[in-house]
Amino acid sequence: MPKATIFIFTAGPKVGTSTFCPSCYADCRKSAKTDAQDEFRIESLDPQLIFRILVVAKGYKPKFVSKVDPAAGPLEVDLEPVETRDVTPGKSIRGRVVDPADKPVVGAVVEAHGIRKKNDAGSMRGQLPGVDPLAVTDEAGEFLLTSQDSFESLDVRVEARAFAHKQFTKLASGTVQHTLALAEGATVTGRVLWDGRIESMSQRIESGVTRANRLAAVRERKLPTCDGSCGLTWGNSQRSSRGNGLGMLGIALQYWLAARASLEG
Repeated sequence: MPKATIFIFTAGPKVGTSTFCPSCYADCRKSAKTDAQDEFRIESLDPQLIFRILVVAKGYKPKFVSKVDPAAGPLEVDLEPVETRDVTPGKSIRGRVVDPADKPVVGAVVEAHGIRKKNDAGSMRGQLPGVDPLAVTDEAGEFLLTSQDSFESLDVRVEARAFAHKQFTKLASGTVQHTLALAEGATVTGRVLWDGRIESMSQRIESGVTRANRLAAVRERKLPTCDGSCGLTWGNSQRSSRGNGLGMLGIALQYWLAARASLEG
């Protein structure tokens, strides 16, 4: 199935236990897309871990696959088509992710993390049983999130390369298509050296931007190019006092930046 997206959702050790939360491993949220031959590859995974993956594709129901061991060989996943009759307005939201020029953002990840049920029946945050965990925008920037049960609204997080991550709350179910606008993220570029040597693709960069009072933090991981150079984009859903998409460049002056590089072994 071309253009399906495969995410490393959580991980855990093959042997024993770990103090890490399942989604805190460096390999989590790595992803890949299937090619014209319906194949995909996610490289440089920790051989000591097993994974829970999520497969999403337009027109198909998202599917989790647990206890995936890359050493066991290629993985095959069968997806179930979404039946049109199952996508009712009261059980879904549709949206379109756009950039500051109102152009579609392709490949943005839209993650559901909060739900409000109808008739004040309660709300829930975090992992939402019966709700699509995430969707990926298509060439028109559009996405669909569905639920097994009717709901009043969803809260979502949107992430896209080169854009500031942003949260959107109380997106009402129904026939209206929600427009979710992203701002540009601030980018820092550099080159990684280890004992004076340029590091290769085996190097992982982990960086963070943190408030001086530590009340907020944004972190991004990126593999550098083969010559050791790299670019990292930070995002923040809040804009600067100027109200433009490059506000993070000004905000960054009020933060201290911690960056470290670690070999993947």
